[in-house]
Amino acid sequence: MKAACYLRVSTDEQTLENQRAPLQALCEARGWEPVWYEETWSGRDDRRPELSRLREDCRRGRVRAVAVVALDRLARSARTCLRFFEDADRWGVQVVSLRESWSEADRALRDLIIHVLAFAAELEVSALRERTRVGMRRAREKGTRSGRPIGRPRLSRTQLGAAAAMVQAGESQRKAAESCGVSRRALKRHLEGLGAPQNDERAREPPGEPPDP
Repeated sequence: MKAACYLRVSTDEQTLENQRAPLQALCEARGWEPVWYEETWSGRDDRRPELSRLREDCRRGRVRAVAVVALDRLARSARTCLRFFEDADRWGVQVVSLRESWSEADRALRDLIIHVLAFAAELEVSALRERTRVGMRRAREKGTRSGRPIGRPRLSRTQLGAAAAMVQAGESQRKAAESCGVSRRALKRHLEGLGAPQNDERAREPPGEPPDP
């Protein structure tokens, strides 16, 4: 089976080799034939030529899977990511992200997590706008020129929201935390704040493994 391996550099990583090696290993482990798509355009532009070629190959059935090291290589927003998954489902194409293991989860759970990410992202944007507005007002009151927003946005809220959704859907805290890139301690505190079921698998951990800190 042919798999589209999509590579795109980021601002802090100007080489594609760090993405190529793990995707090559994934294809070898699953018996897939990799087809490489090397993108040099900014992720802000949804009209990226290699992404467009990948989508066309998916639509025509030339590849049956899409593999990336992380979903942010494909899409910069949760909503764009959701649209890609919806298209892939329609084309019968599997999407695999090495960082987001939930990309291969049941479709209902996967879509729930993406919707949570999209909602959390909207909250972050709204909060940032409010901080900017308050900061500019205070700057004017103090007669300064600074319009920088006060405080720093909590970037982990998006991941915590997605991890909490996975736990509430029956996933263990360990797997949810690892999949969404948050610590188990932070996830546990977040769930306690929500009053949500903990679904802690501590009792099922193998002997000798240290408990949650």
